[in-house]
Amino acid sequence: MSRVKFSDLIPLPQLTGEAMLGIAEEIAREKKAWRAKMSVPDGIVIPERPIPEDDEALLDEYRTAAKEMSALLKIRTSAKCPDGQEGAALDTWYIRVMNWRFRLQVALRDRIKGK
Repeated sequence: MSRVKFSDLIPLPQLTGEAMLGIAEEIAREKKAWRAKMSVPDGIVIPERPIPEDDEALLDEYRTAAKEMSALLKIRTSAKCPDGQEGAALDTWYIRVMNWRFRLQVALRDRIKGK
């Protein structure tokens, strides 16, 4: 009996950077609408790190974020991973690092296109 791959059952789309940016912009518009409905137009302000100006520093930050995402994913998928609030905190941290890495990726792409 041959094994069936998950990707054969559900085709996964390959998104370009521009498509991912479009999705991020759509999410931002939805958040803005929900904040307006809840009478908190600015939402919770979370300070974001600035994108490094130096190309080498930008690439180093991107690599560091990739390593951190990998480490968090290993922890989260291990049998010893905590449940409850600790597990949820790891999920939240993973999403935050993923968002940072995506911002760095977009900056890298823009710099490459600009050169």
